[in-house]
Amino acid sequence: MRLIFVGFGMHGRRIATLAAERGHDVVAIVDPALAGRPVTGFASSDHARADVAELAPDLTADAAVVTAPVDLAGLEEIARELLARGLDVVTIHPDAFDPPREWRERLDSLAKQHGVRMLGTGVQDVWWVHVPAVAAASMARIDSVTITHHVDLDSLAVSVAQHLGAGLPESEFVRLRDEVLSLDAPVLGGPLRVLATRLGLTPGEIERDIRPVTRDVATVWRSADRTVEAGELVGFSETSIVHTLEGVKLRGTIVTALLDEGATTVDEVTISGDPELHLEHRPFPGGRITDVVPVARLEDIREAAPGFHTAAWLPPATYRHPADRPASRETERQK
Repeated sequence: MRLIFVGFGMHGRRIATLAAERGHDVVAIVDPALAGRPVTGFASSDHARADVAELAPDLTADAAVVTAPVDLAGLEEIARELLARGLDVVTIHPDAFDPPREWRERLDSLAKQHGVRMLGTGVQDVWWVHVPAVAAASMARIDSVTITHHVDLDSLAVSVAQHLGAGLPESEFVRLRDEVLSLDAPVLGGPLRVLATRLGLTPGEIERDIRPVTRDVATVWRSADRTVEAGELVGFSETSIVHTLEGVKLRGTIVTALLDEGATTVDEVTISGDPELHLEHRPFPGGRITDVVPVARLEDIREAAPGFHTAAWLPPATYRHPADRPASRETERQK
């Protein structure tokens, strides 16, 4: 497939590299921070554009991968331009995984009008929807599903970690909590609603609880080359609870914090009922999975009906061996 990348930061570059290794062609890159500059390693893209509107009208492409750090309104503006060009759109934007109904309906209508598709995907697709859904098939009865996910703030850019509260006095937590609560889409809330749908349940409203994470002793913040003193914030936890009409409760907690000495990231799923199941993976390579899944989903979204899709109604993402990668469309045309 011939791909356009919108956003070429850490995730955009890594996804593009993997896509190129799998035989896809990166034909254009849009990133205002790189505008006008050649992007090394991607020969078919001569230089980066500042905006999707700057893409040549006659540029031939099949799909766009959007990793730009924008809000939902900004994502909609980008997606409208791309869908109107007749491009499928895949994004790792977390709020697009289960967006507000009006937002989804607008883009669903536009995608159908142009005969193309849009999908929000990433680590939540495989690990927070399809893995627990497959495991749940071995249950005779489900009472509740609990997902706990840890993110190491040291793995994030220092500016991002600061924005998420690292190093702040605990007195600043109320401001941070109110800021996080103002966001329409909690990180695990959307995937839990999609998982409920996948399980044949009827999801209701989302309850949210945000709490500070502190330590009784000083914690080394390696990426910032400093120490967070005892009592200062090392991050926070956000819990989302989705109740269903059928009485099954889905609970998800994401802990975004500096890790204790010797600790690792972990992703856990507990399904209570008959029998009780507990799945655990540590250390959890969430960043790499976020990069791999959009590439794995390219073929799936290409085969789906036009419109806006959620992972709940797509088949589980499938591993494809690099040796089995399809020839690019340009190669097919040459043949």
